[in-house]
Order: sequence, then C-alpha cells, then structure tokens
Amino acid sequence: PYDDAYRTEGVRLAWRAVELAPNDAQVLWMAAFAVWNLAGERREAACELFGRSMMINPNSAMALTLGGWIETMRGNQRTGREMIERALLLNPRDPRGWFMSGAMAIAAIIEESYPEAISWAERALVQNRRFAVALRVLAVALVKIGQHDRAARVLQDMLKVEPELTISGFLARIPVPLVSMATTYAEALRAAGLPE
Repeated sequence: PYDDAYRTEGVRLAWRAVELAPNDAQVLWMAAFAVWNLAGERREAACELFGRSMMINPNSAMALTLGGWIETMRGNQRTGREMIERALLLNPRDPRGWFMSGAMAIAAIIEESYPEAISWAERALVQNRRFAVALRVLAVALVKIGQHDRAARVLQDMLKVEPELTISGFLARIPVPLVSMATTYAEALRAAGLPE
C-alpha cells in the first residue's frame, strides 16, 4: 500500500486540501503531516505548512504536537520538545493525548533517554494499545536498556498491529531523516527479533 502511486495521490490530495482551505489552521497541519510522511525528498514544504498553521492558530495542541514531532525528527530536539510540552500544557486532557505522549517518547529516544522513552511510550499505550509508534519506541528503548525478553514480547504485540512489518519496510516507509535514529531503530528492532 505504500508504493509510489499511493504516496503521489496522498500528496496531491493534501495540496488540494490546502488549495481549498488555505486559511484553515486544522487543514494546514493535517496537510503538513501528510506531506511530511508521503513526500519523500520534498518534506521541507511540510515545515512551511506547519508554520502557517501555527501563525493562524498558535494554540492548536495538535499542530504543536505534530510540528514538534517533525522538528524532533529533523534533529531540532530542543525546539521540538518545547513545542510538544507546550501542547501538553495547552490541552492536558486531549483525547489524542496518546499521540502527544508518543511524540515525547520519540524525542526521548533521539536524546538517548531510554527510561524516559519507556515512560512516555507506556503512557501512550495506556490510551491506545494499538499505537504502532509507541510500540516501536517501547521495543527500541527496552533493547537499549537490556530488557531483550520484554522487547521481544512488545515486538509480538507490534506485529499484531503491523503484521507485514520488516526493518527495511519500516525504514522505507517512515521518514527518519536522522541517520543516528534510523540506525538505532534498525539495530534495536533487529535485536528484538524483527525480520529484515
């Protein structure tokens, strides 16, 4: 399902949404996240869309969360973490709080703060047991602190959500521009038992 035609159509629809609602902050952050995930080498446009969304509504918890996620993934950990923390302060009871917790878990993984990553991932999974992002973070962080058996059990839960998941498939599908993070994920998921 993640072939080039799928990605091209997703990006086309995201830009069409921006054309139809250029001043709708919610449409802009949704389109930005789609562009980030699907546009391959043309991801910088996503940052521009997030910026426009936050200019229109600087108090959008989801725009801050997703924008912070992307800043973190680009290597701007401090900026990204501050954005996500602000989102948590703005809306601590957001029904999508699992997404905010997942974003904080990713930030902790990048900073190599594995106990913190585990804490945030577990918090996300309390709210959404099938959140693949949090399951991946949890498996990676557990491997990094030496809890390989528990990481293997988490990997089995992850494969119930994403039965076709492989290391190469994950790296091809998920935008991980930080080489260090991609390496960490590949090595840890391999150690947990994920096939190549």
